[in-house]
Amino acid sequence: MMLYFARKKTGFFVKGDDLMSDFPQILKTLRRSRKVTQSKLAEALGYGCTAIANYESGRTEPDIDTLLKIANFFEVPVGSLLERENKIYKIDEEVEFVIQKFSQLDREKKDYLLYTLNIL
Repeated sequence: MMLYFARKKTGFFVKGDDLMSDFPQILKTLRRSRKVTQSKLAEALGYGCTAIANYESGRTEPDIDTLLKIANFFEVPVGSLLERENKIYKIDEEVEFVIQKFSQLDREKKDYLLYTLNIL
């Protein structure tokens, strides 16, 4: 499976082999199982209420930083937000480490890193 970052108006997001196709349902199920409202989750993440509704409807996809925030909020591994029925995308420790470090970079360093990776 090819995993790459792409630039979109809303920021960087993960794409590849429909990796995010089940994310809306997973987020909705997880949020409801924890008895968290869309408003409460949006507030915790620092977003407007419609952001969560858009993620759950599949209208928009979260960027990598938002995926990390959601995983941290629910105290679950990032990979569990990308599970599919009969197929689980597991993120190994090295990839998890890279994602964590990437999320800590400022915008200029993220852009530079992504530019460098695209050259490879």
